[in-house]
Amino acid sequence: MLKAFLIRAGFAILLAAAVGPLQAQSKLSTVGRDRTRPNTKTTETHIYGAGSSIVNPLLSAWADDYNHLHSGRRVYYQAAGSRNGLRFLIEQSSSFAVTDVALSAEQLASANGRIVQFPVALNGVVPVYNLAQVPALRLSGSHV
Repeated sequence: MLKAFLIRAGFAILLAAAVGPLQAQSKLSTVGRDRTRPNTKTTETHIYGAGSSIVNPLLSAWADDYNHLHSGRRVYYQAAGSRNGLRFLIEQSSSFAVTDVALSAEQLASANGRIVQFPVALNGVVPVYNLAQVPALRLSGSHV
């Protein structure tokens, strides 16, 4: 369990979520009929998110785990890119967005206090090179 968690935590994200009532959509589910009361249907809540594609494996695993643990609620994540995820959140067509970088003060201000952001995972970026003509290349933090 811990090993799986550490593997999943190797990605990077900043989650932006709408403040206020959750922007989830409730739908009547024909699949979720209550077998003890044949003429009733259960309500299923759908939560939609979009954004960073690099975190898609992590968010998909989290959503699958959540969906298996909580009947009547479904989380969906679309790897549409950070910019599109933020746009969907601002347009209120998604409940949350995931971005690769923190939102600027201007972006937060444009949402009129409706968005909060917090980090949920880390992403490692490693520069790789193969320059035969530069055998003694040394990259330091100040160079990168």
